[in-house]
Amino acid sequence: MLFSKTFGRLGSIIGSRPLTFFIASLVVFALSTVLLLILPPKVRLSFDNGYTTPDAPSIRELQTQVDFFGNRGKPWYMALFAEPRDQEKGSMIESNEFDEFKVFYRNIKKNIVIRTEGDRNITYMDYCANTCELNDQVFKTVALAWFGMQWPETSIFMYKSNIGKYFFLREMRGNDLVRSRLSALYFLSFINGSQAADDLRTYEAKVADWVAEHNANSTKLTTITQHSARGMEMEIGRGMKFVVAKLLGGVVLTAFITLLSFVLLNKIHGRNSKRVAFLTLAVNILPLMALISAMALCTLLGLHANTLTVVAPTLAYAIGIDGALILYNCWVSKHKSGSVKDHMAKVFSSTFPSLTIVSSTAIGLLAGSLFPIEEFAGLSVYLGITILLIYVYQIFFLSTVITWCSPIDTHSPLSQEASRSTKTLRQQGFNDVLGRYARCVSSSAWLKIFGASLFCLCLALPTYIGSTKVHSNIDYRELLPADSPSAKGVHFMSDVVWPEFFNVLFFIERPPTFDDPSSYGRFKQMISEIESLPGTVNNSGMMWINDFKRFTDMKESDTALNMKLFKEFITHDVYKAWNSGVRYRMDDDHVVITRMLYIAAFENVRSMMDKAIVLTKCRQIAAKYNEFDAVPFDTEVGMVDVILQIPYVTYFIPLLVLTAYAIVSVALIGNLAISFVAIGSAMMVFLESYCISSLIGMILNPFSTAFLIVVSVFATKFSTHICYAFHQVPEVEYQNDNSSRLTQALQRVLIPVAVSTIAGSMMFLPVLFTNVAVFRWLSVLNLCCLIVGVLHSLFLTPLVLTWIPKIFTGRQFLCTTSKKPDDVVMKSIS
Repeated sequence: MLFSKTFGRLGSIIGSRPLTFFIASLVVFALSTVLLLILPPKVRLSFDNGYTTPDAPSIRELQTQVDFFGNRGKPWYMALFAEPRDQEKGSMIESNEFDEFKVFYRNIKKNIVIRTEGDRNITYMDYCANTCELNDQVFKTVALAWFGMQWPETSIFMYKSNIGKYFFLREMRGNDLVRSRLSALYFLSFINGSQAADDLRTYEAKVADWVAEHNANSTKLTTITQHSARGMEMEIGRGMKFVVAKLLGGVVLTAFITLLSFVLLNKIHGRNSKRVAFLTLAVNILPLMALISAMALCTLLGLHANTLTVVAPTLAYAIGIDGALILYNCWVSKHKSGSVKDHMAKVFSSTFPSLTIVSSTAIGLLAGSLFPIEEFAGLSVYLGITILLIYVYQIFFLSTVITWCSPIDTHSPLSQEASRSTKTLRQQGFNDVLGRYARCVSSSAWLKIFGASLFCLCLALPTYIGSTKVHSNIDYRELLPADSPSAKGVHFMSDVVWPEFFNVLFFIERPPTFDDPSSYGRFKQMISEIESLPGTVNNSGMMWINDFKRFTDMKESDTALNMKLFKEFITHDVYKAWNSGVRYRMDDDHVVITRMLYIAAFENVRSMMDKAIVLTKCRQIAAKYNEFDAVPFDTEVGMVDVILQIPYVTYFIPLLVLTAYAIVSVALIGNLAISFVAIGSAMMVFLESYCISSLIGMILNPFSTAFLIVVSVFATKFSTHICYAFHQVPEVEYQNDNSSRLTQALQRVLIPVAVSTIAGSMMFLPVLFTNVAVFRWLSVLNLCCLIVGVLHSLFLTPLVLTWIPKIFTGRQFLCTTSKKPDDVVMKSIS
């Protein structure tokens, strides 16, 4: 009651000066807009940084790769795949097909002019440096393999050549490679400035033109597919346009449902306001005002926006419309009883405690700034500020708009005759239905059994099963439109290359002393453990030591290397390519290996999570032999750590949100049992939405993780209003049965809760029909939350409230002693 009176006084202040607070709200919004125009927010769209903890292993692994190759900048990758056009008989190991692919590769390396600098043409050869000969090994091997090739390691006279990562979709006869329906060639460079980034992006575009021209030529024997960052970015951008179009459609649909909701409330309460269109416009502008003002405040605080910010409008509209309909329903349901000031005081004291409880989730979101993953912490802060500003705008902007769109002069009690013919008759049937429903819920044993069965079979059991299905992964195809040409390159990488030959590079930062049997023996143990991991491809390990042992005719029983021959080995025409995989220095006549590269290969890696499993095992082995400081690496190590760490986001930030909600609920509702019902309902809605979505196929990725944070806020609004209204029923009703009390609570909030739940979920509903899979799953998650939330707010929560003995749901915090009816009536009259 204390908080209700406080909100009542606030409403009285606003009701006495509505124009002042309306103008103040517009001034704040205008200042926010001007600030964003002067200081545009920084937007970080890449997932390269900020999505893992500062101590994630991938940070050092990525830097180690850069350092090993000369610290020349950020790595840049591209791949070309070639497949024979004759899928029945063609093969990429045949000279005609492979030579065509080789010629195309060499032409785009040397003949594509990126730009002209004076009299000099800039080509890819100016950027590849010591990686220009990355694929020369396979060219030499194919040229010399007169008697056929083996896979993954081919013997050429006395030499061995590893061709595992170049030929796929193979037909084998023992170890002999008979046919290959896919071949790959790779590009690697380093971006050390904006000019290099622009040049390589231009190069990718020109390669795409060459690929298109090649594929359009019907005389060619091969079809070539390019897999590059530029192509992926362009297609992801095209997919985002589809998603934004669906979201805009969702905004229009939300506005339409909101308009219908206001018309419905006017009809129920017998009001004849012709200004609901203006009110609908204001209600739909309010979330945008909050989003813009929140972005301006975040910019002032030095925060930036990221790709995940796309989920923020959904939260803003859901919370904004929920509060608007609760507020408006209370405004039009009360008869005129004095001035606008008095009327506003009653409305605020009745509605804003429950609205404050829902908005308290902002406290938990702001506390999410403590989470050690930067981008999720920043998103959490932005969402928290948005909710706070929605709450502020509801108080100072929306309430003043309502006073003009529905003047209290229209709230005068209708005449007795009019009342009988219009409002009374209109509401009588509705109230009778609510009364019968409340009596069934509170007194029917069969309905309670049905409710318990419904909860166990349809919610609890799927939630338990779904909890075992929760896993994280990311498939880049889900970011692309369904008809994207870039999906083919992703398919080759994810479904062909990784499962057949997935390379893990080990940068050995402190190599052993190779002519010391003890040190070298320990190193061989580490290599042996790596090569004994499940899924290791036989004879696939690559390092200079293997060729060096053949070069020096070492026996298997030898326990150390004859490093006196290393200089001769590393300068040999056949083996000099290992200069890119080993770093050494000469101390007089003694060779010291300072750093080196070891490459292992695995099969049956079919997803990013499979990569994570393999890399985790490699990291464990490397940590076991820490004297060598071995650093396992793959080009996707950053994303591997992202999917390993995002499950913690779904625990930590929602826990903060629900904890803040729980504390404020107990304080503002004022009864422990009813507060526990609201808190339990919010927790169950979140868990059920999370786990049931996982059961039907949703996978944790950065986008679904961000939306789960939004769902944790959604979950609090479904049962809060009904629980607060149940507690605030006049004390005289406490002596009646629970059905009368529940009836009054439902009369106060059932319609606004139901329509706000529907309207607030409409924004993401059209996304269900988008052709970008990752956002379609967000819409499925949104739909699961809607269905589960409706079940809780309209059935399970009322059932539990009436199931609890009245002594525990009274005015007192713990239990309320029974009073005689006459005492209660006299107290109410007085």
